Amino acid sequence: MAQRRLVTWVNGKWDEKHGTPATLRIAVSLANGAAEKAGCGAPRLPLPQRAVLRPKAVPLEKGGAGCGWLARARLPEKPAGNRWRGIARTDPHAAVTSCALVDGTSGAEYAEFSGWYGDWRDKSFDTLITANVLLPRDFPDDAQVMSENFGTAAARCDGESAHYEASSYPGRDGRYLPGRELRPLLVAFARDQAERRGCSHLALPGQRIFPNRS
Repeated sequence: MAQRRLVTWVNGKWDEKHGTPATLRIAVSLANGAAEKAGCGAPRLPLPQRAVLRPKAVPLEKGGAGCGWLARARLPEKPAGNRWRGIARTDPHAAVTSCALVDGTSGAEYAEFSGWYGDWRDKSFDTLITANVLLPRDFPDDAQVMSENFGTAAARCDGESAHYEASSYPGRDGRYLPGRELRPLLVAFARDQAERRGCSHLALPGQRIFPNRS
């Protein structure tokens, strides 16, 4: 039987002024209260004592379990100056993981890689694909895709779905990683995540780059 999950989403101003330990404790208290009311039976989440709003960009070899895989991946040519760096925004064991590829000179984020664990994301990823990518009519419903700006992969972890996404959109300087450069990084990311979590049935996007919906 698949696990049942309660996902609590809290919106707010998470900047240097408002992203304090107090605001984070409110968010965690809300999640604990919802879990208790729903009878989830899960242990209460600990209240955070500090807020880390802007994780530092670090050399890829120091990216740990979240971004360390980038140090082993074949990366595109550096934009300019210093080496690529990485930002791991989440704990690598969380239900949602995130890693960003950053230009070491300007600090601009060129690509983001995220992993989503649990069947609660199945419909959302289906909507992401069908709403943003122009697919042929005979395209399989459960297939993974690669477009000019994002790609998806999937796996099975402990009987549940796992979804992986890589995205890159033009920044202020107009630069981004096109689909042909983003795809091998998505493949490396998904393989690393699946191996770390003991997942199986890894499904990767094909070589074809599909156009975006206008």
